[in-house]
Amino acid sequence: MDNLTHSLVGLAIGEASYQLQISRREADSFRRRLLWVSSLIASNLPDADSLWVPLLGGGKLRYLLQHRGYSHTLIGVVPQLLVVMFLIWLFLKLTKRKLLLGDWYIVGLTGVIGLVVHIFLDFVGSYGVHPFWPWSGRWVYGDAIFIVEPFVWCSLLPWLFFSTRKIGKWLIGALQLAAIGLCVYSGIVPGLMVGVLIVWASGLWLTSVFLMDKQRIMLALGVCVSVFVVFFYIHQVVYRYTTAKAYSLFPKAELHDVILSPLPANPLCWQLILVQTEGSAYLMRKGFVAPMPAVLEASSCVALWSTQASSILRPMDQMENPHMKWVGEFRGSVMDFRRIAKLREPSLFLRFSRAPFWISLGNNVVLGDLRFHRGSTQGFSVVEVETEPASFPAEGPNWIPPRSDILKE
Repeated sequence: MDNLTHSLVGLAIGEASYQLQISRREADSFRRRLLWVSSLIASNLPDADSLWVPLLGGGKLRYLLQHRGYSHTLIGVVPQLLVVMFLIWLFLKLTKRKLLLGDWYIVGLTGVIGLVVHIFLDFVGSYGVHPFWPWSGRWVYGDAIFIVEPFVWCSLLPWLFFSTRKIGKWLIGALQLAAIGLCVYSGIVPGLMVGVLIVWASGLWLTSVFLMDKQRIMLALGVCVSVFVVFFYIHQVVYRYTTAKAYSLFPKAELHDVILSPLPANPLCWQLILVQTEGSAYLMRKGFVAPMPAVLEASSCVALWSTQASSILRPMDQMENPHMKWVGEFRGSVMDFRRIAKLREPSLFLRFSRAPFWISLGNNVVLGDLRFHRGSTQGFSVVEVETEPASFPAEGPNWIPPRSDILKE
């Protein structure tokens, strides 16, 4: 998820850690801020790969392979925790302060929770992580929440407002207004869900006025967890529906993957990609699913999210209904796909791409991922690479290609 979410969750973990021990010890504002900072660092540290990966060279292709890479693994928690502890030790050294041994345990445990929760938050979307490396290089995906989710923001802002001083209150208040404003003016969130979000946020702010610090943070975390539970539940409903539809609409096709992603602040609209093969054909069919069409139809979801027409998607003739609307399909051949996979740089790209498409351009090939494609041939997941044969193993992390199920002959 985005780093604002990681930061808000990290601060909430730090506050919860402080509040859970305050009953056994007297209040200490320094210890409280220290837990906030340590958890904040831990909750963002895995994304430091965005800073050092570009320094290695290799351009966009290396970034796609290395972002959410080794730093987003469970074994990677250990060295990152050492970094967090070192930074806290350095800060204490410079400020000439000391911590008791029990406090170090609490700081360390808070850091571990922050790092593990970061991996979980990046799992919940359709981008994916591979947390079990080196035992397994397989990607895992939650497909349940968009990378930016305003309901999570609004769940975690009120307690922070009441726990900060004047400047902090101004900043948190501005963030709350910006979150609502972004939903209103982006055109992506329908008016109904904007209204639900405003009521949701208002209720939390009003309730937080009458609560003590410990009650506020427990309410915030409980409400935040409920957001995830709702999205995961609706994901399961949509997944079962789309899987059944895929088999009934395309009985001759073999279904390899059902990729889902809700729109921001909108569990009523889900982007859908079916990855299929039919004989020698490689197919990806893209559309939108509306689990509650009486409230919001699938055609409205397309209008909210789609931008320019895509040159790689062909129109589809399949029947549409209020539950489901198709945008188009990419059609290639399994033979071409396997041939491209034997080229050096494309073989690296396919270690990342879950929904790969390609366009041949003379001696080069343009590769992209339909998950992040919104019409343009540009974008962070689109790369142009040379068709150089893989005469020797391509350098890069040994992630298992998500489409290895199709690549195997």
